[in-house]
Amino acid sequence: MSFRTESTPNLSGIGMTSQRTRERLLGRLMDQGITSMEVLDVIRSTPRHIFLDEALSHRAYEDVALPIGFNQTISQPYIVARMTEIAFLSGPLTNVLEIGTGCGYQTSILARLAKRVTTVERIKPLLDKARKNLRLLGLRNIDFRHGDGSLGYKRSGPFDAIITTAAPQQIPHELLFQLNEGGRLIIPVGGDVQQLQLITRRGEDFQCEKLEDVRFVPFAGRPGSELMEHPSTQGGLSNVERAVVFAKGVVMGMSDSVPGVSGGTIALIAGIYERLIRAISAFDLTVLKLLRRRELVHAWHHVDGPFLLPLALGMFSGLLLSANTVLYALAYAPILVGSFFIGLVLAALFLLSGEFKLRYALYFMLGAGVVAALGWVQPSTDSVTGLGLFVAGAVAISAMLLPGLSGAFILILLGVYETMLTALVTFDFDKIIFFAAGCLVGLMAFSRLLTWLLGRFHGQSYSVIGGLLLGSLPAIWPWRVPEAAVSAEDAGATMRLVWPADYAASLGVEAHALAALLFVGLGLVVVLLLNRLFISMNSASALKASQKDR
Repeated sequence: MSFRTESTPNLSGIGMTSQRTRERLLGRLMDQGITSMEVLDVIRSTPRHIFLDEALSHRAYEDVALPIGFNQTISQPYIVARMTEIAFLSGPLTNVLEIGTGCGYQTSILARLAKRVTTVERIKPLLDKARKNLRLLGLRNIDFRHGDGSLGYKRSGPFDAIITTAAPQQIPHELLFQLNEGGRLIIPVGGDVQQLQLITRRGEDFQCEKLEDVRFVPFAGRPGSELMEHPSTQGGLSNVERAVVFAKGVVMGMSDSVPGVSGGTIALIAGIYERLIRAISAFDLTVLKLLRRRELVHAWHHVDGPFLLPLALGMFSGLLLSANTVLYALAYAPILVGSFFIGLVLAALFLLSGEFKLRYALYFMLGAGVVAALGWVQPSTDSVTGLGLFVAGAVAISAMLLPGLSGAFILILLGVYETMLTALVTFDFDKIIFFAAGCLVGLMAFSRLLTWLLGRFHGQSYSVIGGLLLGSLPAIWPWRVPEAAVSAEDAGATMRLVWPADYAASLGVEAHALAALLFVGLGLVVVLLLNRLFISMNSASALKASQKDR
């Protein structure tokens, strides 16, 4: 569906969009019980027709929902008035959150009544069009956010009121604790049968009032956010989905034991990176409150436990497996292993290319520069202490969260790589506990920073990530020789990168260039096929949901 042409719309309207037509709409709203004169005045002065395609503008002041493209609708004026009236029953509001910007009509009503409005929309073209229309109306007190509304928007909270313009199956628990004391959540809830509900915060309690039957489009966040949308769904993942997540965890764990390869890179390739970061950062005060109130199911889903548990088990299994398997492969076929991971990184860069913008080139170079600079740092030779293991764990886990930075590489620089591999194999729990404690602290702190950066500086963050990926290629380049090359066993000298032909000439061994090229191609193909599979699975899921809704 196409939007109106770019010509400036007539804000006052003519014919079926004239002021007289608007007055008739107000009469119908009052007949249905809308009594707030403030709300009615704002609806009277808001040109609803500019939010619609020109072919539908003549129906703008009918009391009906109308399509706006992308399988979304502009809400019925009565519903807009009703939800707004409920939100402002207690008087003027300072800070309001709207989830589901759509075309921006509801946003415009809220922005004329509240001091500040934050609005979140998952469909970027709709958000861009809404931003343009609302600026045309001179509204400057709106903070537009592109993202998953099921998570709310903590950074701008807490809110006096939260309004959602789509219906989840269950109330997203994440939204409740973003309300101020006395704050109101107005939300349609349900599937085939939906009810408009009002939830009011009273300290740590929430009073729920069911208002009336309604009909909204389904509440849909980005892939990976379904558990926030449906916090009471039993199990959360099917057995097959758990197995897939576990397998991804195994690969992440195995990759993190390879110097130069990042588990974050694998998470990015597997399509679970942002979900992983959000889930980790969800270990906050809300979880403690839920646990204190013995709401274990809500706490479990708040941290996306059905996703994190199989992933964590997979990662631990991968680390144990790699302590022998990957190290064996690195010892006897380092060129093929390195080549395969080069293919993975190149594929990840290709998949991320749509996120890169020329204006963020400096951030891209910054990411590449950070990894390059680390390559010049010499490994530590100091003895390993408990405090040293704690610090190493905190730093290494932060590197694991970043695509392109290898936790194993950081451990080598800190001089604890072999110590921790040995501790894992021999179950040296003293060392493991110190290291795990550092990992926990680093995980909590750095995941919150990443969540903030991805939400606030999305394009810049992905440009840095792209640079980190590019900069990681030298770290996994398999052809390297000692500065004073004598034989392939000469590991005591500083290593330098060389081309395969130079590698063979310097060390007098086979460079396996053709096999390496095949393994690079294998890495590329594996990632691109998996990416296509994930896209197909997501599309099938979305189609099934839409067919069920119809």
